[in-house]
Amino acid sequence: MTTSGRKKTLMVALVLLLFRAPAVWACSCEDRSTAELYSDATAVFVARITKAEMKSGSAGLWNAGKNHIEVSYSLVEAFKGNPASEGLVLDADYGGGNCSIGFKVSAVYVIFLYGNQHVHYCGGTRGAYGSSILDDLRDLASRSGQ
Repeated sequence: MTTSGRKKTLMVALVLLLFRAPAVWACSCEDRSTAELYSDATAVFVARITKAEMKSGSAGLWNAGKNHIEVSYSLVEAFKGNPASEGLVLDADYGGGNCSIGFKVSAVYVIFLYGNQHVHYCGGTRGAYGSSILDDLRDLASRSGQ
């Protein structure tokens, strides 16, 4: 390779290093059916988000960094357990592949709780509309006598 060819190769390598794509973090969950999530949960319900406020500290959330989100809700429909008509759940500060929900005020979510107030995507909590999850949950609740 000539000196000119080496310079071009080095220049291309340098440009590629400078303009490489940033690292991306993604949420990775075990594939679990709605029935499995329902069976393991202590409470499953649909709620409209009334307030979402960032607070300092992790609040014991395994996936939170320096902050967490306190999310207030108003109950729309209960499938399992006895959720309060108005209550609070905790989410990690959204981002960084931490499987947080990123709640939006006024939006409606299906919430799965497992003995505490902590929610995350891998636990089943997600937007309530646009999928068959509500029909599945109604069916599961009727079969379990809830």
